[in-house]
Amino acid sequence: MFGIIRTAVIFAISKSKMKKQISNILLIFVFTTIYTVVRYHVFGGVPIQDFLFYTFNKIAIFSAILLLLLYRLKAQKTAPSLYIQTAFALVTLHILLSILLLQPEYYKDFFLPSGKYSLLGSLSLLGGSMTTVLFLFKDKFSLSRKWRTLLFNLFISIHLLAMGLKGWLHPESWHGYMLPITLLAFVLLWFGLGRLREK
Repeated sequence: MFGIIRTAVIFAISKSKMKKQISNILLIFVFTTIYTVVRYHVFGGVPIQDFLFYTFNKIAIFSAILLLLLYRLKAQKTAPSLYIQTAFALVTLHILLSILLLQPEYYKDFFLPSGKYSLLGSLSLLGGSMTTVLFLFKDKFSLSRKWRTLLFNLFISIHLLAMGLKGWLHPESWHGYMLPITLLAFVLLWFGLGRLREK
């Protein structure tokens, strides 16, 4: 009898935690969608027909970054898996969409007039590729969580700096004076690492 009650209590707690995680994920997705749409479509003049690929790609990676931050702030042995699983799915989607969007019409600074990748394009792709490998195969590396997080931040910083540094230095060019998503991601990732170290 006691075993049945104990199982029921554990199930109820687990179900409650799951609902909270789902609510947090939905809130993050709503926030990133509103922020990205307002920044790019309202103030940036991006055509609405670019929402499904160009804009949604930014929403996906912005949401993934926030979920990774939330995951890090739960720096305990049994951190909520739903956050990391959702982030994994969104990062995978970001990779696929980025491959489809990788053309001069969307990322002109990544290409030379000859059609080859520029230095910025090469650095961005290198940083993104190294981040992807570490993220997808993180359990294969015999490193502590803090070291994996540090390497992840270093690799993705290369990707973000190559993509956004030029724009970061000119606030007057920010759409609606809203912070670039690459800058937000950069700050949030290193903030999350700092919080992880404190724990």
